[in-house]
Amino acid sequence: RDTSTIDAATYHNQIFGFHAALIHFR
Repeated sequence: RDTSTIDAATYHNQIFGFHAALIHFR
């Protein structure tokens, strides 16, 4: 169980979702 990889993936998903929201609500 590689928690560091999971955390990195979760962090990437959060950043991607936030960026997508900025574009969507522009």
